[in-house]
Amino acid sequence: MDESVAGDLTKSLIDPKALENAFSSIPWLLPVIGIIILFFFLLYIYSALTLMFMAKKLESKNSWMAWIPFANIYLMWEISETPQWTMIVYFIGIFCGFLPFIGGLISIGISALAIFWYWRICERLGKPGWWSIFSLVFFPAWLIMIGILAWGNTTLTKIPPVGTQQTTSVPEPPKNPDQSDNSQENK
Repeated sequence: MDESVAGDLTKSLIDPKALENAFSSIPWLLPVIGIIILFFFLLYIYSALTLMFMAKKLESKNSWMAWIPFANIYLMWEISETPQWTMIVYFIGIFCGFLPFIGGLISIGISALAIFWYWRICERLGKPGWWSIFSLVFFPAWLIMIGILAWGNTTLTKIPPVGTQQTTSVPEPPKNPDQSDNSQENK
């Protein structure tokens, strides 16, 4: 390497003016970071409160789990009454979502599972399941939706868990003795 280039490089790294310019943005950057942290803290409190109240409405014994990271995901799965494999896939997806290249696809799958869970929760609370799609389209609409599910007027609706067949017995119409005789005579 040329001596003059190496000298210029070290000079620019130690140059007090360059350091002064680099740190001049810190005074306005710290409040911005603080506001972002406060926003996410308040968002966490709001989502935990809504999940806790939804779980209480759906008569879950584990509503306290809404406040614990990762346990709140388990609680959301529990109150959605979906198959266990969806929770397992969700947790695997969380940890594999950081992989290069396929992490984005995995994140899309995780989002789809969360929407599916919210769909079931909406239906169990007597609201249309398609409300859960708002979380993809418009973030403030998701905040409103979970608030309505938690504190709004809802009615518990019994829906069968996913993967189970709902069997209903349809009573057979009573046989009229006259019709059975007529059907035999026509033959």
